[in-house]
Amino acid sequence: MEMDSVDRIEKPAGQGVVPSYAWVILAVVMAAGVAGPFNQFKVPPVMPVLMDSLGIDLTYAGALMSIFAITGLITALPAGLVLLRLGLKLTGLIAILFMLGGTLLGAVAGRYSLLFISRLVEGVGLGLIAVIGPAAISAWYPEERRGFPMGIWATWVSLGSLLIYNLAPPVESAGGWQSVWWMSAGLTAAAAILFFILFREPSQDLSIRPKHKTVGSPAYIKALSRPGIWLLSFAFGCFNFAIIGVIATYYPTYLKSIQGYDLAGASLVTSIKMIVVIATAPLIGWVVDRIGSPRKITLWSFIAIAAFMALPFSISGWMIPASMVLLGILAGAIPTCIFTSIPEIVGWEAPAGIGMGVILIGQNLGQLLGPVVFGQLVQTIGWMPAAFCTIPLLLAGYFAVRLTDMK
Repeated sequence: MEMDSVDRIEKPAGQGVVPSYAWVILAVVMAAGVAGPFNQFKVPPVMPVLMDSLGIDLTYAGALMSIFAITGLITALPAGLVLLRLGLKLTGLIAILFMLGGTLLGAVAGRYSLLFISRLVEGVGLGLIAVIGPAAISAWYPEERRGFPMGIWATWVSLGSLLIYNLAPPVESAGGWQSVWWMSAGLTAAAAILFFILFREPSQDLSIRPKHKTVGSPAYIKALSRPGIWLLSFAFGCFNFAIIGVIATYYPTYLKSIQGYDLAGASLVTSIKMIVVIATAPLIGWVVDRIGSPRKITLWSFIAIAAFMALPFSISGWMIPASMVLLGILAGAIPTCIFTSIPEIVGWEAPAGIGMGVILIGQNLGQLLGPVVFGQLVQTIGWMPAAFCTIPLLLAGYFAVRLTDMK
């Protein structure tokens, strides 16, 4: 594929007109995207089982999540370059096949070291697919109609997590933790088939952006030199530290070990947040399309989530599921607003996928440090004090967004 045929994918798709096939693209990309967190979050719902089966402690178990972030961090910017070279479809297929290969390797892993390596392989796929989603939406949807589909895309992690959190416990109970990996392999294979059959590159008339001749073009360098995109990346990293690194990774284990939930109940309660995000993120995207300004929504969401982090490890009873509903309302806003703002922040002249690659650096740093740091803090100072340590970080994310020129 010629480089200039993919170099245009972050330019608005026209003058407010959404091509009918764009909705098929969104559905296919969502199916591929959901396979990513479905594989990534296999560990938390069965973490106590893995700890017993493999003879590992909380820190080693958390590392099975952190390795995803390490791989994503390494592949974040290269993913944008791969996209430039290979195009959306081939890059997407490679991403899904990496996820499939990793989960198959994990299914036959009999020891921790091999399972750890399998998670690294899966992480490469997730790093690539995280770039494909926003890039495909930017290719097929015009700027003024992009908030709603970006809101739908922003549910990809919640939807995949919701499915695996609720499917993993009964599947593990019936066939052991390896059966969860085999189930994930089946879903990933189905996503690969759908993507291969239905995904299309955007046609020439969907783009009006000038084409760059090399990936080392001045526009590429200019995109990476914009402070706003790095500030936004830092803010998104703070968000991911708290939401993915803390709540998504450890809350089921906390509910089981401290609150007395069984494995299925702990996963179900944690997944309430994801259910709410699936409903609220597209709505927030719709609101962004109407008001044309995600800045205030993003800032207030950071403040609210910072305040929220004082709750989940200090409450009991009915307040636990209620807190997950509240978190779901708050957590859907930040990814939606950030993904929608990337082309504006990085500049329309930027090569495709570069802005998202920078954002993924922050995302993966947050997901890398969150499980490791929080796991160590829990073992040192306990659950509630460890959760309080996330509040200053979220406030730092708030101030980082304030320093950007997000409209």
